[in-house]
Amino acid sequence: MRVFFSSPRTQQQAEHLASRPVLLSFTTWAPWLSKGYVSSFDRLLLDSGAFSALNSGQIVDNSRYREWVEAFAPTPGGYVNAFASLDSIDGDYRKSIKHLDEFPGSFPTFHPGSDPPELVDDLIPYAEASHGKFMGIGVVPGRHGSRHGWHSEIADVLEKIPAHIHVHGWALRIYSYFPRIDSSDSTTWWQDAQAIRKQVPWLSFGEALDIAILRIERTGRHTAPKSDDEGQIDLL
Repeated sequence: MRVFFSSPRTQQQAEHLASRPVLLSFTTWAPWLSKGYVSSFDRLLLDSGAFSALNSGQIVDNSRYREWVEAFAPTPGGYVNAFASLDSIDGDYRKSIKHLDEFPGSFPTFHPGSDPPELVDDLIPYAEASHGKFMGIGVVPGRHGSRHGWHSEIADVLEKIPAHIHVHGWALRIYSYFPRIDSSDSTTWWQDAQAIRKQVPWLSFGEALDIAILRIERTGRHTAPKSDDEGQIDLL
């Protein structure tokens, strides 16, 4: 499973992502990234940063986001693997559909627990028409870390998505035991490096970044969880 590393916040972080897949976010984009750093990345996944915007109270303008994506000149089979639609993660799926219609080529995201189950079927044509034939799955913010997680809901969604569509799990590396999830992203990789350095203070931050990145790359897929005595799935 391919892991895209979320947008670097510093030049040092960007240097450590050379030749690696990177998820660039519109809301955290900084002009210095275009000065040799972006071109050093292996491939790109572009995102509006709707989740970050929700947490900060920002409002993402869909037309400005579209202009930002188009500046990368994405072409089928090219350097930009795909670009996500501006999805509404506050539960208003009708707004998400509107954004998809406004930005042809962008791929949809389904949110278990927030979007109606029948919406999956409606999103499949958008995924098939998207750049790279992608479809995203993202769980409702705040409930991702629950004990029994979203195993059943995600399994139900994956069963409905045709095999030729690339499924990207937004921050769903914990569910990588589903073979149907083709890629995910790491949003905490540089924070993991900070934690490593606290545990091993004689490391430089650059060395800690190397360890954090290599740990993610070498982990591979997680193993499927076992059921507890109550028949529930334990993901911890």
